[in-house]
Amino acid sequence: MAAVCETLQVHADDESDSEAGALDDLLGLGGALADASDDDDADALVDDAFGRRARGAGASVSGAKGWAVLDDALLPSVAERIRDAAAKAVFKPHKFVYDAQTYAKPGVAEVDLAEGTCDDALANGLRGVAEALAPALAVSCGVFDADAAIKIQRNASGAFACHYDNAGPPSKRSVTAVLYLGRADGAAVSDQDGGALCLAPFLRRRARLRPLMNRLVLFKSDRVLHSVERWRGASPRLCVSFWFDGPVNAPEDLVLTRDRLRFSDWDAAAEFFMHSPVQRTLSRAVYDDDYRSSIRDMRSDGEDAMLAGHERVVEATVKSLKPLVDELRRRRCLVGADLEL
Repeated sequence: MAAVCETLQVHADDESDSEAGALDDLLGLGGALADASDDDDADALVDDAFGRRARGAGASVSGAKGWAVLDDALLPSVAERIRDAAAKAVFKPHKFVYDAQTYAKPGVAEVDLAEGTCDDALANGLRGVAEALAPALAVSCGVFDADAAIKIQRNASGAFACHYDNAGPPSKRSVTAVLYLGRADGAAVSDQDGGALCLAPFLRRRARLRPLMNRLVLFKSDRVLHSVERWRGASPRLCVSFWFDGPVNAPEDLVLTRDRLRFSDWDAAAEFFMHSPVQRTLSRAVYDDDYRSSIRDMRSDGEDAMLAGHERVVEATVKSLKPLVDELRRRRCLVGADLEL
């Protein structure tokens, strides 16, 4: 039996759609954001269209695609206020766990709201964002409530290796939301700044999403493999991550048993893994090159150990399931070019 090793994967749009149609689906979610009212309440975070757009995003996250993007997510003045407050926050170095080992991530620092060190006004504003999102995600994705785990991140030069946000028990993460706040200096994010979020839906086109100011990205925490490219901007990149708990990690999503491998044909096998979190058991083997390159891109002091651990997992998976891995790798090579947004 192959044990689960990581988190998150989603299923992208029908590749037969036109680029324009895909863009409308990814960003429009029912139309452009309505104009904010001239007499917005001082405490308002979003406009009247946000609820409708969030419901559309939630439907995309829970469905075959598994992810969604909302540009101009908050009221512009609110997004700027959150960015300016986040830039002044007291950060500590970011540490991460990879194959049960803890490493430092160069160039990345964070503030965890659960630790109580964040400015009260900023913390309350971010919890308000979670409360605005939760009703739509509860209906579409079954998230339990608005009590999301929230972290602010400052990225001066870091990258994130391929991973799932829910690697298996005891995690209860169901939906991840990332609010991008652009550069700390307020300048527009350029193509040269890097720092794109790369979503890799299983056997589907990757989506490369630039960290634009006031862009909100949502995806399923146990079905969307993702990584983050190295940030190269002159000013740090700021973002806020929200993790909403929900009903995840059912027994059938954790272990790939002999019974689960009884497919009528290769098409049925591919379709199954595109939609099931059990894809996590095969992800490293099928996306071997992406894992390796993203680990190197972090420039962590644990690089050698991480690469060695990854290679052991891949070798064991290929040894046990070589025909399946070979076929899924072949299908992955047929996937089209990245979707750039």
